[in-house]
Amino acid sequence: LQMRDLCSPMRPIQMGGQIALFNAVIAFGSWLLLNVVGLCFYGPQIKEVDSRIIGLFILSGFVFMLVALSISLLASRFVKNENAQNIVSNFISLILCFLGGAFVPLELLGPGLLNVSKFTPTYWYIKALESVSGLTAFDSEALRPVWSNLLILLGFAVAIFCVYLVVNQYKNRSEESFGSIQTEIEA
Repeated sequence: LQMRDLCSPMRPIQMGGQIALFNAVIAFGSWLLLNVVGLCFYGPQIKEVDSRIIGLFILSGFVFMLVALSISLLASRFVKNENAQNIVSNFISLILCFLGGAFVPLELLGPGLLNVSKFTPTYWYIKALESVSGLTAFDSEALRPVWSNLLILLGFAVAIFCVYLVVNQYKNRSEESFGSIQTEIEA
């Protein structure tokens, strides 16, 4: 299939862009569906909650979805086998969830492990959710931790996506050079 794609008139960079766009549409659709279903199921229970807090939770989930999208795009350039993709995605998500505080509260992590977890996007997502859930006012001082955590998460998404672009460009160059190899049979 990859060799057939390389024979198409479309350049590999265009193919990579279309793949990234398709993944973004699927990720956005999944995020939207998850939020709509959550609001449908828990709508009556969250009527007393300030809509700004719910909006910040939804925004936090959107930014974290961008991080997950970037990670999946990067992993897809290295792993082609479907079974291996499942293994890698489970491995990465479990490590990020354990280190970031999604499965184990951050208070239970030791100081060394807590320092390591600060290098994971899940840690900053959990911190953003904790900041949003602790809001009592909506002035700039109260929202500063929320915005800083979301900006760090957005930085993770951009950095990982940039690594994806570099790896994609490198792989495209090697694929293009492979496609231009001509062999001659000498008689």
